Order: sequence, then C-alpha cells, then structure tokens
Amino acid sequence: MSKKADIATRHLGVISQRALFHWRHLPPSVQAGYDPEDMIGDVVLKVVRVSARYSAKRAKEVTWVWWVADNECKFIVSKYACKKRGADKISPLPEDFQLAGPQFERHVVESRNAVERTIQFAPESARDLLSRLLTGRVRGRVDPETVESLRQAARSQHATLGDFMLAYRCMVV
Repeated sequence: MSKKADIATRHLGVISQRALFHWRHLPPSVQAGYDPEDMIGDVVLKVVRVSARYSAKRAKEVTWVWWVADNECKFIVSKYACKKRGADKISPLPEDFQLAGPQFERHVVESRNAVERTIQFAPESARDLLSRLLTGRVRGRVDPETVESLRQAARSQHATLGDFMLAYRCMVV
C-alpha cells in the first residue's frame, strides 16, 4: 500500500463519520441512488489525491484528514443541492398520461394569472427577488423584508407555491 493510501486507511473512521453526517443532508432523490459507501469512497479518493499537500508542521494528520473530508463532503452536498429544486421531486408520470384537457388548461391559466398578479402588485425588490428565484440566480443572503413583501403580495393575490412551481415548469419547458 502506498504512503498516500496509508493516510486514508489510518483515518477511515474520521472519513466515514464526516461522510455519513453529510450524506444525511442530501435530498432524498439523490440518496436513493447515491449510497453512503459511494460518498465515503469519493472522499477517500479525494484524501488520497491531495495527501501530498499534507504538512506535519501545519496540522496533525487527523485534523488535516477531517478538514479535507469535511470540505469534500460539503462540496458533494452543494453539487447535489440543486436537485432540491425542480422536477426531481415530482413522481414520474405513466407513459399514457397526457397533460391536456380543459381542467388542466384552466388550472394552468389560473396559476399563471395568480403569478402575474403577484408580479404586478409586488414591490420592485420583491419582483427582483422573484426573477432571481425563477432563473436560479439567488446567491448569498436574501433580505428577510423582501421575502416577506413577496409573501404578502402572493397571499393578497391568492398565489400558492404550486402556482409558482407550475409557472417555473412552464418557463423551463
């Protein structure tokens, strides 16, 4: 066994502990196809790949492994966090299912109208936030007052989260 692999082997417990902790934060749709063992394996490979960067002068070996493992797990979770948004939460439809018919079309029109009214009557900051949410450009901290003003505008126009999700799906398709 190489010296690089020895570091990962000696601290497999630390790697496993960090991976299992972070695996629980993955969306259920990702957990279904990505086992904890897969995450542990990915983290072990990362530790082996970067083990040449370890310096005993800067940190204890176990501390360094903990830090690398934790950061790699956070990276993996952030990579799959986008799965929390979007259509992966929706169960697959049967092949013979059709999105047609007057009832569905009426629902789409009502949802679109509720979202359009919300956009029309919301303050500028709330419209900007909604635009960023629908285009996936939200980064960093969001002003709680802006979120609350968007909520109030949506409530006043009887727009639900389902209406916004339907509008988003119609935009993406």
